[in-house]
Amino acid sequence: MIIKGHQLQQQQNIIFKSGADITITAQIDSFFKQIRHGYEGTVLLRSINGQSLPYFLQPKIRLVSDYPFQLGDKIEATVFVKAIYGQLNEVGFDIESYYFSQGWLAKASVNHRFPFIVASQYSYRQLLYERTLKKLDHSEVKGPIIALVFGQRNFITPLQWQQYRDSGLIHLIAISGLHIGVMFFVGFCLGKILSRCSSTLIWAPWIIGTGLACGYAWLAGFSIPTCRALIMCILASIFVLSNNRQSPLKKLLITLSIVLLIYPFSGLSSSFWLSFYAVSMLIFILGQPAVTHQSTEKKSNLFTGLKVQLLIVYWMFPITAFLFDGVSLSSLLYNVIFVPWFSFLVVPSIFFALFMTMLDADFSLLCWQLVEYLLLPVQWSSGYASGTWAELSINQVYLVITVCCAMFMGYYLNWQARVWLAVVLLTVVVHNWIQKEDETKWKVDILDVGHGLSILIERNGRAVVYDTGNRWQQGSIAESLLLPLLRKRGIHELDALILSHLDADHAGGRGVIEDTLSPRLKIAPQTLSGYQPCIRGKHWIWQGLKFDILWPEQQVERAYNPHSCVIRVTDEKAQFSLLLTGDIDALVEWILLRTPKELQSDVLIVPHHGSATSSIPQFIESVNPQLAIASLSKGGRWRLPDEKVVQRYNQRGITWLDTGQYGQVTIYIDENLSEIDKNMWQVSAIRQAEGERWYRQMLRNGVE
Repeated sequence: MIIKGHQLQQQQNIIFKSGADITITAQIDSFFKQIRHGYEGTVLLRSINGQSLPYFLQPKIRLVSDYPFQLGDKIEATVFVKAIYGQLNEVGFDIESYYFSQGWLAKASVNHRFPFIVASQYSYRQLLYERTLKKLDHSEVKGPIIALVFGQRNFITPLQWQQYRDSGLIHLIAISGLHIGVMFFVGFCLGKILSRCSSTLIWAPWIIGTGLACGYAWLAGFSIPTCRALIMCILASIFVLSNNRQSPLKKLLITLSIVLLIYPFSGLSSSFWLSFYAVSMLIFILGQPAVTHQSTEKKSNLFTGLKVQLLIVYWMFPITAFLFDGVSLSSLLYNVIFVPWFSFLVVPSIFFALFMTMLDADFSLLCWQLVEYLLLPVQWSSGYASGTWAELSINQVYLVITVCCAMFMGYYLNWQARVWLAVVLLTVVVHNWIQKEDETKWKVDILDVGHGLSILIERNGRAVVYDTGNRWQQGSIAESLLLPLLRKRGIHELDALILSHLDADHAGGRGVIEDTLSPRLKIAPQTLSGYQPCIRGKHWIWQGLKFDILWPEQQVERAYNPHSCVIRVTDEKAQFSLLLTGDIDALVEWILLRTPKELQSDVLIVPHHGSATSSIPQFIESVNPQLAIASLSKGGRWRLPDEKVVQRYNQRGITWLDTGQYGQVTIYIDENLSEIDKNMWQVSAIRQAEGERWYRQMLRNGVE
């Protein structure tokens, strides 16, 4: 791990030592997929600014271009390179860990103002990819097939993702150990037939099986999940051929060691834990006497296989709940039916169709139509799983894990110990069920949403949201972050939704929030159906907290930055106050200075993301906060925060935090803290709490 980390650090330094605008020579290392603003794929850098790079110092980066490069192409282009900045919250996708686990060390975009050179090279994998796409051009299941063959998931529609997730079949449409194992088994059977023809072909089953497994991994570009499964198959063959009799657990540990030796940072990927956990549970289940030593006179092999499948799905519940904050309630049924369906019909049919495509046979289209017919029942039936995905709060996740751990321990206990274990477990369940929220505590989360704003105020299991963050073509901050966070905390409806104004980066997800959480109170400075006006002088009490509206003075037809809804939230018992300012500018700040006492607050949400158009010195002095928090995107196109603005706060001894640098920021308020303490509130930033991991610093700053 130390050696690999040092290698990646040296590669990172090489990328950025020449500045942001560089000329590269690179080889295309993946299929380019279409994104919102062009095409994106992985490239392997061969040289930078004309200087060739040694083999072990050639880094991989993600490249964005207006032109869809082909796999294997060699390009020479001028690019703008930048570090990897990801949002970091307690839930949501962690792009920094994902990039690092894939070995991508930077992002770059081709500067098309300068000419670029493309030297096309023949790639048989690219040819197969294009032929297959052409055959499946109008297929309803194009996305799942391409994902199964080439590991490319960009053709899967959001509806298909949801259906496969709800049915618990999502693992079947990704190249995994199951599919690699199926191909190895098919090759083994073919080799077994050949070995009966001649004694010289005695090794054919293992050679052909490994060959087909390697071919499958090659189609997927030898991605890390694919290589893990391939290593398992190769090691299993070696153990058998060498007559090395080791326990299944020891074989698994050897495989794990080799995988970590080759990919030491693969543990940052959830697929790593899913795959090894699944194999571990399979070994555990097959090692139980109730499964392995049943008399065939009493129970058939079919029943035994069914029981094994049910147990595997059941034992996957804990890790699924932990990694994805939910479980599929219908996965037992769907997996029992469709795991054999995929293993014995879909995967072999796909590779027969692919083989015919390789030969460019005339009836290859019919073969792909057969694959389509085999997948249509899966897609049709998974539609009935809608609503069977159970979102779990963090307490419910821990409960699922506790129950499964207790049942695991029960295998090794006598009946008296099992009774005591059941009593303890029941006590824990009842305690969690009757436990009440601490009414003296509440918190405020300033979420890391990039350029935008979303703030969650939570008390007694109830919540108020101030702004919803941005949206894009196929999603929004509300869907990817805000809703999962609320569900994780067991909150399924909102007491209030407040929109500072109607710019997309502040109110982009309001439709999703309205439809999903049905806010009881909706407030905005703009005229909107179902919303109460945000007008100066109004106030209300929520969970003992007072909300005072300080601006604007009247409702408008279209709310822009200067019309932002400014609200002061006060907890008199804790002597704490929070000022929410939206995107107000300097002019509004001057107007608010007419009533300086109303502005005084312990924490200030910095106006307009820390831009130079706001945070005038007089306003800062009137608010006189101890802490200023800005919601912004690190490395964004707006280049926020403005350095002069940060200096204004620092010169007055005000602590500055921003989400771009620190990630999600949470303020904890406790009314029970002793009044001797200076503050009855504390602040925590997620990047500080996790210890500023070295690889994040390297990716974000270009150095360790």
